[in-house]
Amino acid sequence: MGRHAESNAVDAVAACRARLSDFSKAIQRGQWQKISGIATEYSALFATLAASEEAPLIRDELAQLDILRRRCMRQLARHMKAVSEDIASLEAGQKTLQRSRELADSIFNRQLPPG
Repeated sequence: MGRHAESNAVDAVAACRARLSDFSKAIQRGQWQKISGIATEYSALFATLAASEEAPLIRDELAQLDILRRRCMRQLARHMKAVSEDIASLEAGQKTLQRSRELADSIFNRQLPPG
């Protein structure tokens, strides 16, 4: 690999790592609107790198990037599960509140004298 090609590959790997780091930070900070754009940028960078002539020579770096990407996806899955559980808990709480209100209304309505 020539010095220029090596430099390009190192820069591309560093750019991929930086995007994965940004992805992880966006998850931790709950910046959901940024995640899709970061993932798209990473995918484009990685695809370009994987299709480059340097790809066979940087196979280990590509494997490490894939491991980092999988970690980020697991992190995202954990956060999505937690959000889903929070939503389910809120919905259950709303249903309980509604049943409590209905019970209170029915008790109140039964105690009113007729007419």
